[in-house]
Amino acid sequence: MKRYIEIKYNDYLLRGYHHDNKSEEVVIMFHGFTGNKSESKLMFKQLSEKFDKENIDSIRVDYLGHGESDGLFKDMVFSDLLLQAKTVIEYTRSIGYEKINLLGFSMGGLITLHLLEESINKAIMISPAVDFYDNIKKAFETHKRLKNDNIDIGGFELGYSFLTSLEGLNPKIYAKSYCNPTLFIVGNEDKAVNFEEVTRVSDEFDNTKLHVFDKGDHLYSSLDYYQRLEKTIVEFLKR
Repeated sequence: MKRYIEIKYNDYLLRGYHHDNKSEEVVIMFHGFTGNKSESKLMFKQLSEKFDKENIDSIRVDYLGHGESDGLFKDMVFSDLLLQAKTVIEYTRSIGYEKINLLGFSMGGLITLHLLEESINKAIMISPAVDFYDNIKKAFETHKRLKNDNIDIGGFELGYSFLTSLEGLNPKIYAKSYCNPTLFIVGNEDKAVNFEEVTRVSDEFDNTKLHVFDKGDHLYSSLDYYQRLEKTIVEFLKR
């Protein structure tokens, strides 16, 4: 059963969906930059529906300034995204789940990498934005600057404080302290993330699997790619 949920974060509300199949296991899904709880090409919506068929519960929520949640996109900073994600995890524990898996796409994959601890059962990083600072820095160099130093990026006002909040991030440092299973998925023709850097980060983990989509792009833009993506994820969760 899909149920609408609201999670309080400071004075704001994070809004999303809880797919509740009365399972003891849940997947928390973190979406990408400018994305939402359904994700591009409805990736998260379709994954949640597939999990329903496999008797795996799921929770997917919009960050502040995204989708149906409160807040403004221009106020986003990475440290606050992490706190929002931790709030979602705490909420998930509060409603009775002990077996918690994390799944993040793109920026959500980078967020997932920063949340890994022993209590997380398994982690899935789809096209994780491990070189995100470089990408956002380039965006500030190539997009229209506003009078307040923010930029117009595809119709979104992106705050300069978001760029500075990404400085010094190193997802590799979390690898040696996390021993539970991890799955990295990436296309070798992904233009949004650095394929080589994703493989280098995945190599830092001891209990991991790297699944490379030959000629795959950032959004897995074919029915065949999506079906293989879904199959790979479900098999990883079920094993």
